[in-house]
Amino acid sequence: MSAAERLIAAAALSPAIEAWISLQLKAGRKPSEILVLIGGPLPANDNGRGGQQA
Repeated sequence: MSAAERLIAAAALSPAIEAWISLQLKAGRKPSEILVLIGGPLPANDNGRGGQQA
């Protein structure tokens, strides 16, 4: 599932979450950045460590 698809799923949880995500997108944030802010997982190929293992 892509970052955008995960955001869509999160937005479906409540109107407040949907509104907040919409504001973040309008402000120019990338879907992956928004997922980090809401505590969602990063895409499988992007662990946020530049390809390094934890």
